[in-house]
Amino acid sequence: MYMGLARWPKMMTLEDAQEPFHCLSYDMHGDQIATGTLDLTVRLWNAHDGYCTTVLNTNHKGRINCIIYASDNTSVLTGCEGGNLNVWSISDESGTLKAALAENLPDIKCIKESPNDRAFVFTSGSQIFTFMKSAEGDIPNARSSRRSSIV
Repeated sequence: MYMGLARWPKMMTLEDAQEPFHCLSYDMHGDQIATGTLDLTVRLWNAHDGYCTTVLNTNHKGRINCIIYASDNTSVLTGCEGGNLNVWSISDESGTLKAALAENLPDIKCIKESPNDRAFVFTSGSQIFTFMKSAEGDIPNARSSRRSSIV
């Protein structure tokens, strides 16, 4: 146990967790938690009782490094060691692949949504990529930049 960790109250245990979590994200309302595990699955958990509600079997080639909820709370984006970036529909319990946005890039380490909800940015190697959303919320194209930040 890390020094000082015992001082923090334990909020809950996520029940039936079989693999260690590598990343996690809360949904916009704090009702659900998405985790990326070493077994290449995404698990959706009820944030109030800690029970798993959905397991998504991903097509990632390596461990899931990052996961975020889209602002509409109907999708999660996952990035992995093998350089895949995927969008998963979570509006029903099946959790289906909505779009494969990137493949075979260097490891994807971080995904963020822009404050104005118009784009997603992610890092891969020394590059920053931007996916612009359409008016319908789709993510149709990618632009790459070697800058260290996007203004």
